[in-house]
Amino acid sequence: MSDWASSPARSSWCGFSRDPTPAPGQAADQWWTASQSRLIVLWAVTEGACLVNATLWFITQARVSLVAAALALAVLFVLRPGRYLE
Repeated sequence: MSDWASSPARSSWCGFSRDPTPAPGQAADQWWTASQSRLIVLWAVTEGACLVNATLWFITQARVSLVAAALALAVLFVLRPGRYLE
């Protein structure tokens, strides 16, 4: 149970597969064609969480919402499109 976070069960539990890194020798266009829809959904869900939490913080001034919005922004930065092709 200690390495549950790194198991395949975690990725299937979250609804997303593992990090979609390009295969060796795969062209950038081929990779984007194969991964584009999955990544757009992932980014849209994360951006939505960020916007909802930022709005909740603006309305309620609750620090939890501000932290959640900042965390979602950090996740968006980590999952930026160029990261996969560097």
